Amino acid sequence: VKEGDGMMSIESLPDEILLQVFENLDGDGLEQASIVSKSWNEMTKLEYLWQSLSIDRFRFCRKDETLSWKAYYISEVRKCPTRDVNRILILSNDDLTQDSTLTLASSDPHDQTTLIASGQTLAQPTWSPRGDMAFFCQDDRLIKIMRLHSKEMVLEIPVVSGEDAFYVSWSPDNTRIVYLASHQMRTIACRSIDLLEKNPTSHIIDVGAPYYFAWDPSGKHNLLVHCRNGLYLMMLHGSEPTRIPIATPTLAQFAAPSWVGDEIYYAIRSTRNVCTLVAAKISFPWEYERLLETSEKDLRFMLKSRKIDDFQVEDKDDMIQLLIEYWRNNVDLENAREIFDTPGQGMEFLVSSDASKVAVMGSSRTITIIDRAGKRDTLGDEKVVSFFWSPNSRDLLLLGYLGVGRVSVHVYNTLKKESYCVIEGYTLDQTLCFSYLPYFSQFAHSVSLYFSPDGLEFAYCEGGDVYVCGTAKGSAPRRKKIASGNLAIWSWC
Repeated sequence: VKEGDGMMSIESLPDEILLQVFENLDGDGLEQASIVSKSWNEMTKLEYLWQSLSIDRFRFCRKDETLSWKAYYISEVRKCPTRDVNRILILSNDDLTQDSTLTLASSDPHDQTTLIASGQTLAQPTWSPRGDMAFFCQDDRLIKIMRLHSKEMVLEIPVVSGEDAFYVSWSPDNTRIVYLASHQMRTIACRSIDLLEKNPTSHIIDVGAPYYFAWDPSGKHNLLVHCRNGLYLMMLHGSEPTRIPIATPTLAQFAAPSWVGDEIYYAIRSTRNVCTLVAAKISFPWEYERLLETSEKDLRFMLKSRKIDDFQVEDKDDMIQLLIEYWRNNVDLENAREIFDTPGQGMEFLVSSDASKVAVMGSSRTITIIDRAGKRDTLGDEKVVSFFWSPNSRDLLLLGYLGVGRVSVHVYNTLKKESYCVIEGYTLDQTLCFSYLPYFSQFAHSVSLYFSPDGLEFAYCEGGDVYVCGTAKGSAPRRKKIASGNLAIWSWC
């Protein structure tokens, strides 16, 4: 870039722009930028940049207080083991003794590792997004987190009596867990565990009924919440969350919201007997949020670079409040559009991971797929129990209703516009039937109940055994038994 024609050199770019560039560099990139100039060197030393890299790379960070985040990142960068892919957590329950076994497996029947042996009752196994850890509940008394590579138990938290965890979701950056639990007066408690705390504990961050939520996919600690009070954004930082109302319409029943990319999806009851699916963009400056718990020096720098008046502000809490106020004034829904209407008071929907398509099930329990252009594809008249997108957003797996506790499995290929039967019928295991499928649109955000990460296989349980099938039309073998178990949860990677 030349200066002589009224343009500026890279070195003279405003700090705000440079900082946005640095926020998107990896460790090697920051190291290279640090030798360009003295000012760049100072900027690349900002703690929050290395803190963000450490959290993204190493997840469950346990930094010594004497180390800077940059030193921590450099010391840990060689310690990450290579991750396996396409792994499955298998939960086996003994109906007589109520004992459970948790096994780590793959689609190879000979590849199995016992993580937890019988002798206790386990529930809610949930993979971390990066596949390095697993969450589960033990005997309704303890929440545990295990590092799978070493089978090391890294965290144990007592469960509040009477508050059974029934929906668990990791934040996209692996640093926080939010789960729902039964609470007083038939309400639901939303609890959070911050894994970056020195001694992580479980805190109630919200209460409501019904209660559904979705994580901000960018990795920031924000939740999109749908409950009786309306639709709102809950920003998790510090001791108390900040709630920002987004919409206060009458929301549809049993419709978990979704957040994909920069768009949110939610269902409202536009009239007494009609539900409408709405999509909109959330617009506000996300990038400051990781600074909410950083040093005063870094906060001051960011306030100035964003031209936020910090005159006579000395206290760190006041700096944070200035940022929050800035955020509140810059939150808005853009390009809100109605996608689909269906008769009744509720609907369930799932957005494909690439946000190119939405699958919707109304009161008729039939499926309609809507693409970004608004084109609709109705998949026949078969009654569906639940449905799941493949990770590559190409296939939709459908569980067709055959009677109480019995379903068929079809796969619909959205590219070829064809549906084919994979399993003519099987009996659902009770764990899946009663604990997961009634809330499948919410669980789809946190666990992969059927599809493998590469989308080439799916797993299911019948009669106390776990089977794996290929998803391609005519794939062989059609099914193979890989282990005994009552619940199979695929890793995300």
